[in-house]
Amino acid sequence: MGTLTVSADSVSFRIRSREATVAVVGLGVVGLAQAGVFMRAGFRVLGIDVSSECVAALSNGARPADIDDFWKLSDRFESLSEADCVIIAAPTSYQPDGTPDVSAVAEAARDIGRNLHPGMLVVLESTVPPGTTREVVLPALEASGLRAGRDFFLAFSPERIDPGSTAHPVESIPKLVGGITPQCAAVASELYRFVAPQVHTVSSPEIAELAKVFENTFRFVNISLANELALMCGAMGLDVQEVIDAASTKPFAFMAHRPGPGVGGRCIPMAPHYLSWAAERAGAELPVTAAAIELNDALPRRVAQRALALLGDKTSPAVLLLGVAYKPNIDDTRGSVALAVAAELLSSGARVLYHDPHVPSLTIDGETLQSQPLDARLLERVDAAILLCPHTAIDLDLVARHTRVILDPTGRLRPDAERVFGV
Repeated sequence: MGTLTVSADSVSFRIRSREATVAVVGLGVVGLAQAGVFMRAGFRVLGIDVSSECVAALSNGARPADIDDFWKLSDRFESLSEADCVIIAAPTSYQPDGTPDVSAVAEAARDIGRNLHPGMLVVLESTVPPGTTREVVLPALEASGLRAGRDFFLAFSPERIDPGSTAHPVESIPKLVGGITPQCAAVASELYRFVAPQVHTVSSPEIAELAKVFENTFRFVNISLANELALMCGAMGLDVQEVIDAASTKPFAFMAHRPGPGVGGRCIPMAPHYLSWAAERAGAELPVTAAAIELNDALPRRVAQRALALLGDKTSPAVLLLGVAYKPNIDDTRGSVALAVAAELLSSGARVLYHDPHVPSLTIDGETLQSQPLDARLLERVDAAILLCPHTAIDLDLVARHTRVILDPTGRLRPDAERVFGV
């Protein structure tokens, strides 16, 4: 990379003295979480988002309770002239054929590149397929004429937040860091030591990128395995939760994963597609991952069709969805399996209602629905209910007492031969 024109020690000193300003690009769930930890660690935090509406809402106080005031908020990348460290938390996705979509990361990298200055540290935190930091971000930044490891520092450090979890706050989770050069890794590691209990440095961005994708694929495959178990227990008339609880008494070599109507959210379902894409590029095959993807993709339709089958030939049945967020106790519906179940029910002629204490309204196929108050009257007038996201605030005992037909792919309700059915 050539002789250093910027001293890594001088950049590290600004970090250690907390004189460094940390810019977070992309103020979604991940970006806000990272902004919060750096604020609490005593850094000035500059928030940047291409959405002026997002910036305006945050400026007017529409932010999580654990997020203090930003040092500055902007929708203009020219503000990066005041930043020492830049964290990219842009959203990523994938196409229907599984091809990664990292266009938002690429756009953010180009905008940062146009405002890059010597001594700046840039860290990509978005979940991406292996190779993205080097093949997408690096060229965009070096288009400035500056060189990584010589004039500025570039690393990948995957986000590992667990939305809605109080057991694993961001500050309690170790960070992985892989730099384009050893100096890049050292500077990035210096920054993260202020906000993580442990920083594990790896030999390259590709190692860190693949580790993140593998972490999430591990969860995806094991949740899919739990869903297979739920299908088997439904056929055998057994309580899947009791089976998992029994297996969990083993003190080693077992980790409990719980079943549901599929794997929702943006990050977990995305990872196996990224892993499969990377394997295909490398000429490798991943049959276990492919089978998990196939099972997960089929589950929402299977849940909807199972509910309709339980109702026989009833015309335009009213089906109540219980919980529409992608995981319990949060309000995020991005990638929620409930949306796919609802769309399948609607296309089959059912009337869909829902209750979710965290999601007051929901739009499905252009139709806006309002969350219904959960009471005995509602439960008794619907033809069936499907438990999709078991929020703590949902009274499952009330549901069990007053609903004629219940489909429970989560396995949270106790088996009842007359009213409660597994998938």
